[in-house]
Amino acid sequence: MDSIIHVVSIIIIFIIVMPIAEYLDSKWRDFLDSISKNTNSEVQTKASNNDKYNEEDTNSNETQIFFTKDTTSESQEEILLNNLGINYIFHMTHINNLSSILQNGLLSHNNNFVNIDISNKEVNDRRNSIEPIYYRNIHSYVPFYFNPKNAMLYSKKGIQDYIIILAVDRTLIYQHNSLFTDGNAASNVTKFYNDLTKINNLNWDCINAKTWFDIEDGKRMRMAEILVFNSIETKYIQKIYCNNYKAKQYIINLVTINKLNIKVEINSNLFF
Repeated sequence: MDSIIHVVSIIIIFIIVMPIAEYLDSKWRDFLDSISKNTNSEVQTKASNNDKYNEEDTNSNETQIFFTKDTTSESQEEILLNNLGINYIFHMTHINNLSSILQNGLLSHNNNFVNIDISNKEVNDRRNSIEPIYYRNIHSYVPFYFNPKNAMLYSKKGIQDYIIILAVDRTLIYQHNSLFTDGNAASNVTKFYNDLTKINNLNWDCINAKTWFDIEDGKRMRMAEILVFNSIETKYIQKIYCNNYKAKQYIINLVTINKLNIKVEINSNLFF
C-alpha cells in the first residue's frame, strides 16, 4: 500500500512540475535570446561609431596636413634662391655715404646725396645706356652684386678700411621692376633678365669661386648684378659689413642714432 502511494505521489509531482519546468525553460531561452540581440546591437553600434570616428579622424588629419602645407610652403622664388645659397644681395659704398643712406635709403646713381663716389668713371660712362627689358637708363637703378668680392672691390684695395658692404634683403631680386644680369651691366655682351627661372643661366661656379683670375671672362661674370629700380628703403638693409673695429664702432653709432635694427659685423673675408 505504501509503495502504491509513493508511486502515485511521484506521478502527481511529475504532472504538476513538468509544465512549470517547461514554462521556466521557455522564459530562460527568451531571456538569453534578448541578451544576445542587445549585445549584437551594441557591438554593431560601437563598430559603426568607431568607423565614423576613424573617418572623421582621417578627414581631420587630411585637413590638418593640407593647412600645414599651405602655411609652411616656400615660394618657388625662395626655393631657387635657397638652392643657390643666396642669402643677401650686396651693395658697396664709402663709409662717408652711410649717414645719408640710413636717412634716405639707397638711391640710384643720379642723386645728390653721395659724398664720395667710388665708382669708376670710365665704367660709369658705359653704364649710361638703355637696358633691353624695361628700356630704362642703367643709371636709374640701384646696383647690387651676388658676390661683392669682385673686380670692383679689388680696384679699391687701397681704401678697404673705408669701404662698407651692405647686405640687403634678397627678395628684391624678384621684385617688380627689378633686373639681374649674367655679368657687369656695363659690358656689351652681358645679358639682362627679369624672370627668376633664368637665374641658373648665370655662371655660379665663377660667382662663387675663390678667385676669377683664371676663369675665361671671369672678371665680367663675377660681377653679375641685381638692378633695383630707383631706390631702396632702409628697412631692406639687414647687415653692414666692414673690415676693422674703428669702422664698426662708427657704423653702430650711426645705426643707433637713426634707431634702426641693422646688424654690424667685421668680416675680413669679404675684403681684399
